[in-house]
Amino acid sequence: MTALVSDLLRARETRAAIADAIELPASLAAAYAVQDEHIGELLARIGGTRIGYKIGATTQAALDALGLARPFHGPILSAAAHASPAHLSRSSFFVAIAETEIGFRFGRDLPPRAAPYDLETVAAAVAEIVPIIEVADSRMRDWQKADARLIVADLGYAGAVVTGAPVRDWRAVDLPSLAVTLEADGREIAKGAGAAVLGNPLACLTGLVNDLSAAGQPVRAGELVSSGTCTPPHPSAMGGHFVARFGPLGTVELTLD
Repeated sequence: MTALVSDLLRARETRAAIADAIELPASLAAAYAVQDEHIGELLARIGGTRIGYKIGATTQAALDALGLARPFHGPILSAAAHASPAHLSRSSFFVAIAETEIGFRFGRDLPPRAAPYDLETVAAAVAEIVPIIEVADSRMRDWQKADARLIVADLGYAGAVVTGAPVRDWRAVDLPSLAVTLEADGREIAKGAGAAVLGNPLACLTGLVNDLSAAGQPVRAGELVSSGTCTPPHPSAMGGHFVARFGPLGTVELTLD
């Protein structure tokens, strides 16, 4: 096991965030190899499987801050996926960053291929949309200043996802213009739209599919992709009762205490 994975797993076990003064992977590709190792070691401890992907750095400002040309991805794990309304312990997370995300669940496989997938082909493979509250999390003490390679190794800051009711008849919804709000304890704390996700969540989804394809990895039927936050990320030091409203896509509820 690499030292970085060992440190990240130890942070989970001891509930003590680690400093970022550690040896970084040499490249983003090396960071994804560390992420794969991290996932394998974590699943050996908690059980379950990877059931999809989360996409991060889905604003131009986030990409610029991290020095990235395109968003990164991390896993969605079955042990960290919950149906709305969900009740989770705040102490299970380090930072607990509440984000509102449009999720896509695939109805058929998209295997790796030489030619890139276009947006319509990817959209045709989507069986349903799922509104999501993601609880992004970091095992790093100085998480806001972490290098992109460290974020990728740290599972892309994956924490947990809370899923609302699936919507199969989603094609009539204009995703970029979809208004989304996040409330905490009855007070609106953030608002945004699907266009916050680099203009269109489906475009981010297509980018992920092509990134995976280029790495020789398929997208499989049944997998869920959380496409990036529609509202500004909200770190929650004290927890609370969160409600995300996605208009015609419904609502998602999460209590953190």
